[in-house]
Amino acid sequence: MYKGIIKEMSSRVASVIINTLFPRRCAVCGKIISNRNDDKYNKKNADKSRKKYSGNESTCQNSEREYTGENEDKSRLICSECEEGLLYIKEPTCKKCGRQLKDETKVYCDSCSMAQFSFDRGISVFIYGDLIRKSIHDFKYHNRRENAEFYGMAIMENCGKLINLWQPDALIPVPIHKKRYIKRGYNQSEVLAGSITKYTGVRTVSDAVCRIKKTKPQKNLDKSERENNLRNAFAVKMSKLEGIKTVILIDDIYTTGSTIDSLARMLRAAGVQNIYFICLSTSVTI
Repeated sequence: MYKGIIKEMSSRVASVIINTLFPRRCAVCGKIISNRNDDKYNKKNADKSRKKYSGNESTCQNSEREYTGENEDKSRLICSECEEGLLYIKEPTCKKCGRQLKDETKVYCDSCSMAQFSFDRGISVFIYGDLIRKSIHDFKYHNRRENAEFYGMAIMENCGKLINLWQPDALIPVPIHKKRYIKRGYNQSEVLAGSITKYTGVRTVSDAVCRIKKTKPQKNLDKSERENNLRNAFAVKMSKLEGIKTVILIDDIYTTGSTIDSLARMLRAAGVQNIYFICLSTSVTI
């Protein structure tokens, strides 16, 4: 009994010291936030970190089986102001790419109505507003990798049922070029996928696809330029896909869909049967 009490007290003291020396910052705005809920969170998270989540009803529907477990406490990860200010994607959404639609009579956005994408379906969590834009920018370019903990939690709360419905064999992060990886020190999509793995138990396979061509940012290119930019940009490692039939591609921002579609096309040619994607953020369409 005494050993248990001493262990718990030691853990609390260590937590206080760590939080004092390295205070937690909001994953959205970056300001220091209170860590008063850490003990409660850590105990609950240790018991359930790989359990299924219930998810909410914003973008997740028609699940064949329910996730279990309560939602984690976000108060230790983001401040109350950012929690109120973040724009979550809600129905109606495009049933192909997951963008929020302004016209509830539409099933697909204009882009998906005109294009023939190789992926089956995708979803995003946040509308690309000022708050999430800054958060993702810090995550990618200022080594704020700890933001991924909040992102993973937000994905599970908003998309958990749909992930369960898809039954993925693996999560595949969108790769970045080797030179960019060396300069940055990490692939933000791989860090994000790892956070989702923590909550689902679905393995992240980071080396199934590699980027062999250093491409330009897609958002600044027209349709033909995007196609040329991504031509021969990726390579699939067949040995890493053995036994994998259903995957979820993971990326930070969904813009034109060209990158996700290029990867989906290669994975389908390699024998993957079901290809979905999850992104943190995307724009609203008409």
